[in-house]
Formats: sequence, structure tokens, C-alpha cells
Amino acid sequence: MRLQGQVQIAEGRLIDGSTKIALDTKGLNHYVFVEQDMKHVEELRRVCEPYKRDGVNIRILPGDANDRLLSQVKGYPWKVRGVAFLDPYGMELQWDTLKALAQTKKLDIWYLFPLGGLYRQAPKDPIHIDEVKRTAIDRILGTPEWYNTLYRESRQPTLFAEFERPERADVDGIERYVKRRLETVFAHVAGPLRLPKGGPPRFSLFFGVSNPNPSVGKIAIDIADHILRHA
Repeated sequence: MRLQGQVQIAEGRLIDGSTKIALDTKGLNHYVFVEQDMKHVEELRRVCEPYKRDGVNIRILPGDANDRLLSQVKGYPWKVRGVAFLDPYGMELQWDTLKALAQTKKLDIWYLFPLGGLYRQAPKDPIHIDEVKRTAIDRILGTPEWYNTLYRESRQPTLFAEFERPERADVDGIERYVKRRLETVFAHVAGPLRLPKGGPPRFSLFFGVSNPNPSVGKIAIDIADHILRHA
């Protein structure tokens, strides 16, 4: 996951990155950060050190987030509720990881889904989908059935007649499908918020609630919808 202390924006100003925002959030008492890049791990330790000196409970786990999260879920204390912020590099987050988080019924997620990555791996003309791309999409969506949903036959006119060929769904259609997939494992799903707000779409931000209780889900989704509308 990308976890940063401060990042520089176009105007040259420094703003808080995701790590510092998380550490400054009130109401959380235990943090687990996962990062595979060792250079980023060192930066993560630097950002976290002042908070650890103040007594904040922080664990930094170097390694692949899929492996680390799955191992954490197996030993998860069932009386503790939590939230996972998932900001993967590219399309590396596996569906099995999402499914394991949902099955805890205690861990909710904010998932910055790599919409641009899926858009590239699933080109408009399906003739360009090779085995590597197909495997990557299967892994992130958890099923090979995405093809039958995202690609529909459409009539294409030629000089002499019309013929049918598969045509990929637009960005809205892709987002709707991703949300439906998330709803197969999470009890309630809010979003998406498409990011950035200007320019080509790169990400879709979703919120997933693992607790199946309808009352709990409604409260959580109402809060998430408010956040997403005003983000």
C-alpha cells in the first residue's frame, strides 16, 4: 500500500500523506501498516516514530499486502472492530484478500480501486486481451465471468453490411460491475467516488461494510455516502 508522510503538490506546498492522516485520526488505537518497498518502509518508520514515542500502538509489516493481510486476518481478535485502507500498487490486490477481510465481519474497507489499470488491461477491442491481462483481471475481480459482462456484442456498420463484434462497457459500466462484485462479499457497499475529479479516470473509491447487520450497515453507509459526496 502507498503510505506517505507528506507529499508535494503542484503549487510546491507539502500536504499530509495517507500515513500521517491515519495517525492523526481520532478514535483509532492500533495501526498496522503494510509496505513491500523497503525504501518506503524506512520512510514509514521515520513518520511513525514520533507517534510511537507518544505511546501509539503501531506495527509496520514489510512484505506483500496480500500475504500480510491474510495472515493478520487468521489471527484477528474477533471482539475488535477495524477498518482497512487499501491503496494498492496497480492491480496487485487479490480478490481472495478482499474476501478474507469481508469474512471477518469485523473489518470494513476503504478501497481505492485501480480503475485506470482495469481500463488498460481490458482494452476496447478484446482481440488485444492476452493471457497475462486476462489472468490479472481474473485475480482482481475474482472471476473469469467479467468478460461476459464487460463485453457485449454490438452491430458495427461497414461499407457493405453490418456485423456483430464484442464491445467493452464504458467507464460507468465498469464501475457498476466492480461494485456488484464487491457486493457479493461485503454486506453493504458505498461509492464509488471517481478520482481524480478532473482528467482521465484513474481510481474509484469504494467503502465496504463486512458486518451483515442491516442497522449497522445503514449507519455506516450513510456516513460513507456523506463523506464521498463532500470529498
